[in-house]
Amino acid sequence: MKKKESKNEQKEFLTIEEVAELLRLSRTTIWRYRRDGIIKTHRIGIKIFVARRDIESLFVG
Repeated sequence: MKKKESKNEQKEFLTIEEVAELLRLSRTTIWRYRRDGIIKTHRIGIKIFVARRDIESLFVG
């Protein structure tokens, strides 16, 4: 039986909270990564999102 993909694995853009959950880091750490330019974010209105491709690029040499 195949394991179902979680909702976060299907989304192209994730919230800070979803990124923290996905990477198993605290929201504070994700905000620090954002501030330090480690993770690029995108603002849509008042909401802040992170593109999945930007997260994946952290792990590609």
